[in-house]
Amino acid sequence: MPGGVIAGDINATVDHLPLDDLSGYDDAATIAGIGGYATFPAWLPGSLGATIDHVLVDTAALTVGSAGILGVPRTDHRAVVVRVAQA
Repeated sequence: MPGGVIAGDINATVDHLPLDDLSGYDDAATIAGIGGYATFPAWLPGSLGATIDHVLVDTAALTVGSAGILGVPRTDHRAVVVRVAQA
């Protein structure tokens, strides 16, 4: 779907084969320069966990602006927040 956004707990890093070819969708956090910051588990420092939560965007239709990884109370994941705009 052109201009789509896929977001959530995908349980895979961008190095996993299923995320290798997403037909034009790219990891917004990686584009924004924060793709290596861990989203799981939240109790570990961000440099030690796994980055398994993603916002994937159709980069032919959308541009990625700012992004951040935020702590969320009562969960073991960190949130990925991304600002996107039409290309």
